[in-house]
Amino acid sequence: MERLGETVVPITVDKSRALKKWLKPAHACVAALHGLVLIGLVSLRASTRSKVSVHLLEETFQHMDPSRKCECQPSASLETLGTKVNVFALCVVFSSAVIFAHAFYATDGFGSNLYTHFVANGKNPFRWCEFSITATSMMLVMAILSGVRQRVQLVVMCLASVGTMVQGYSIEAAIAGGLGALDRIFPLVAGWALFAATWYPILYSWYERLDHVAQFDNKCKSVDAYDEKTQPPRWIETLVLSMFVLFAYFGLVSLGHVIHSFRLEGDPATMRDRFIFYEFFYMALSLVVKTMLNIWAMAAIFADEDGLVWLRGRAAADGNQCVSYRI
Repeated sequence: MERLGETVVPITVDKSRALKKWLKPAHACVAALHGLVLIGLVSLRASTRSKVSVHLLEETFQHMDPSRKCECQPSASLETLGTKVNVFALCVVFSSAVIFAHAFYATDGFGSNLYTHFVANGKNPFRWCEFSITATSMMLVMAILSGVRQRVQLVVMCLASVGTMVQGYSIEAAIAGGLGALDRIFPLVAGWALFAATWYPILYSWYERLDHVAQFDNKCKSVDAYDEKTQPPRWIETLVLSMFVLFAYFGLVSLGHVIHSFRLEGDPATMRDRFIFYEFFYMALSLVVKTMLNIWAMAAIFADEDGLVWLRGRAAADGNQCVSYRI
């Protein structure tokens, strides 16, 4: 069986033409588009003083007595930490990483031919390195906008996100190397499990919050700490569901890659030749997801002069009072 660790696969004429004619120019266009989005993001930030950062929270047993709790807050006792996360900075980080990565692809590894070499061999480790940065930053933005503020949860989500990217690369490497079925199926299953671990806190937090607002909305309006601006904007639900579906499509591309490899069992050379199509799929999907999240994040931050003040809606247990978390 031919393995990439033992044999360097030559670049065919057709594959070289496809890379030069379609793939590299497409990467250049993606880099330029994300550059425009980043300029727009920075310009909006420069023109407003909207709040763009939030404090993280941590569970505490200090106020677990139900009699000291207020109905205008979730059941968990949480306290505000000094640590803050800047949502605007996270958007800048993943946008900058995307621009750098696609510039690297468009210039064939800044003239090193590394990108062409790896794509010709049926895998792209650089893409998964990029995703480990960009997808993790995006997940943090999504989590915070959905109301996930607990430090431990955010750390676990980041680790699960990076683990998902490791499994994605493991699938590509196994297929490119013509490895066995278990080497392809195990990382696929592990990747979907990590995907679920990443998204569960986001979906749970968001719908728990909606339920809480619906249940106590009228009563909480009589509380001094209540503020109409602390109600979560309904467009966040559209963002959460859209991002969930689009992120799941990345897993579906990997699933299709694995299924395709079984259909061409024993012919890894053909799979490597067709890998360029999967590279296109990932590039197009990445462009849609990252552009959409950037635009929605800007809408969340710069919707009004108060910025992310609506995240204050999850009140904290502080003595006998109904007070809001600091944002």
